[in-house]
Parts: sequence; structure tokens; C-alpha cells
Amino acid sequence: KECNRLRLADILVQPMQRLTKYSLLLKAIAKKTTYEGHLIHLQDMINHVVHFVSSVNSVLRHRHEQERLIEISKRIEAYDVVESKDDELERIVKNYSDLSLTQPMPGCPEHL
Repeated sequence: KECNRLRLADILVQPMQRLTKYSLLLKAIAKKTTYEGHLIHLQDMINHVVHFVSSVNSVLRHRHEQERLIEISKRIEAYDVVESKDDELERIVKNYSDLSLTQPMPGCPEHL
């Protein structure tokens, strides 16, 4: 009853929406401010809020992409490329045949 029939996903988005409104609020205050000293501090706060919201958005996007990669990797079925009668050879091949989409590719630079 207190949630106004909102789903959980809608409720979880509300704090992020509130964060994005802070810069708009500070910009509106800055438009009405006439004292130069206050205006400098307001502009500094606006820059900090914009940077913070951008970093939060980047982290959320990265987390969402990681979750999607994990789900995709679960759908890919593994198969044995080499069938051998030697247990040691099979163990060595198994170490190099795992597919992990969330790990960096060997020989490629890691980017965030």
C-alpha cells in the first residue's frame, strides 16, 4: 500500500533519479544567485555532483554489462575438444579450454 503499486525495479530506480535532480536544483539556485562568492561555490558543487552522477552511472552500467556477460556465458555449452586416454594431458587441456567472457582476453589491454 505504501509503494503505490510500484514494482521493485521502479522503487530501486528512484534514488538514481533523485541524484540526477541535484545538479538541476543547484543550477536553478545558481541562476538566482547574485553574490559572486556564492556563485563560485555553487559552480564547484555542480561540477562535483555532475562528476559523481557520471561515475555512479558508469559503475551501474559496468555492473549491468557484467551481469549480462555472466548470463550469456551460462548459455554457452562446453564441449571436449580433445579426447585423450591420458589424464595429465586432459587436465592440461582443460586449464586452457575454459571460456570466461568476464575475464580479459590474453594479449589484449584491459579497459574499464
